[in-house]
Amino acid sequence: MPIVNWTQLGQPFTRFNVTISDPWMLALEMLQGATHLQITATGTWVMMDGLVAACGPNGLAGLPIQPDRLIIADCPLGALIGKFGGSAATLSSASATGSSAPALAEGRAFGIGTYCVTKIPDGFIGPLLLGFNSLVRPVRVTDLTVGIAGATPTL
Repeated sequence: MPIVNWTQLGQPFTRFNVTISDPWMLALEMLQGATHLQITATGTWVMMDGLVAACGPNGLAGLPIQPDRLIIADCPLGALIGKFGGSAATLSSASATGSSAPALAEGRAFGIGTYCVTKIPDGFIGPLLLGFNSLVRPVRVTDLTVGIAGATPTL
């Protein structure tokens, strides 16, 4: 069984009573010294300029929405998501990927929700970016706190 000792990476990422217009927020400038991340999140925010109810890190599960309005098609609207590297502003067009849904130009997005453990890509050097699963902005954040811990499991 692997031994995992999580170490907090920097201070928790927080946002309170702000409107977010950018697609991505810089959570950690440089990931190093770990092969895996444990990410925990709490908070509430409102998507789509108040057209839907407030949600938290797990988003609005069960709300029917067109996949082409989401960054990650199989993740609920409003869910907290992340990506390794790439630009804090860049989304590519659907035509560039041959897909009907927009794709990230750099860095593959992944769902975070209230709890996530993920492997950092081998050889990766760069930032961890956070966002909300929707192509519609702005997002009105009441409160958001994200804890990020890293580990290199040993067998």
